[in-house]
Amino acid sequence: HPRMARSARLILPAAADVANALAAWQRWLGDERRVAAATLEAYVGDLQGFLRFIAEHRGTPADLAALATLTQTDFRAWLAARSSSGLANSSTARALAALRSFYRFLARRKLADNPAIAGLRTPKLAKSVPKALSVDEADDVVREIEAQSDEPWIGKRDLAVTLLLYGAGLRIAE
Repeated sequence: HPRMARSARLILPAAADVANALAAWQRWLGDERRVAAATLEAYVGDLQGFLRFIAEHRGTPADLAALATLTQTDFRAWLAARSSSGLANSSTARALAALRSFYRFLARRKLADNPAIAGLRTPKLAKSVPKALSVDEADDVVREIEAQSDEPWIGKRDLAVTLLLYGAGLRIAE
């Protein structure tokens, strides 16, 4: 599979059964779930990082039986290691999503099941506040709205609604 070529060359610190399951999961993500190439690469990298951590943490490369016996303490140790290495919470949230996806894949195929992963909480993500437009950007928006319509009254109506929404701090959905 072309989207797997780059990540398939990496040395995986896991037993052959895990490597085979990882390859099958990659194919499933790419072919059936049709995830974007960048997402596939990120998920595989996150899972490989997890497997490297488990190999170091446990002292031996993991096989499917070992993945099924990991405890919440093992998963939390991985999360703590990611946090202490300075990775952003958004990266850890994505890595946790990849790990959950892999474990769901394993459970559906009856390769391994580990309910401990369900008890992990996703790290809190900062909610960004919308940024106000600069004066020049606001002028550009006003000019663009007025220029969008062939009828002058429609342009004025659209401008009035836009200024009301912007001035009141509302989103269109509200």
